[in-house]
Amino acid sequence: MIDKLIEKIQLDRPSVFWGIVLVMYIVSITATKYFYYESKVFSEERRLKSLYGLVDEAASTCMELKKQDGKYCLQKLSPLLDRVDAYYGQKVSVSGMYGTLLHGDPKYAGERDPLNLSTIMCVYAEKKEQCIQNGQRIESLNSQIEITSYPKPEAYKSVILALTFSVEDVLNGKFNIYRAMSRSFPAYFQLILVIFAVSLLRLSVIAKMRYIQKHGEDDD
Repeated sequence: MIDKLIEKIQLDRPSVFWGIVLVMYIVSITATKYFYYESKVFSEERRLKSLYGLVDEAASTCMELKKQDGKYCLQKLSPLLDRVDAYYGQKVSVSGMYGTLLHGDPKYAGERDPLNLSTIMCVYAEKKEQCIQNGQRIESLNSQIEITSYPKPEAYKSVILALTFSVEDVLNGKFNIYRAMSRSFPAYFQLILVIFAVSLLRLSVIAKMRYIQKHGEDDD
């Protein structure tokens, strides 16, 4: 059965063989990038929930120490958030009885889909849409809070950037050599391994087909 399949799709022809290899390589890179960024999203979800807990606790402590001076405590959240070090950064919005606080300039804002605290916290809620609309609260400030980051690019765009050494960033004036290397070198290394492995496979396939042809002629 395998012999007939090899003959039918003509794997001994370089164009057919390397075409199949290219498709499999791109699929492999896409899967690798997808699961990599899924792990980043999972880590970022935990980080945003942890940050929410930190902000909530800091606001509550401040309100106790400053005799319920909500405006002061709201503004004191900015220095706290300044000390939060994270690769993707975050945008924090707190609004309610004592005014509004907007803080942060996260990476990739406007380029990637947002990951919102409200969506994370409401993922298992019975009334999910209502839960998201209501948002998460900081009870001590009688306010709502939203925290947003942008950790996950579109899979196809990530693959293109990896395979082209971030040429799109060059055209947009956003090129960073270290970021380009971290994106592309794993893909290029994987390509070298794939070429080496499939070259051996192709030689094996060709030898197998020649063996089949030779013994087929002998049987005749």
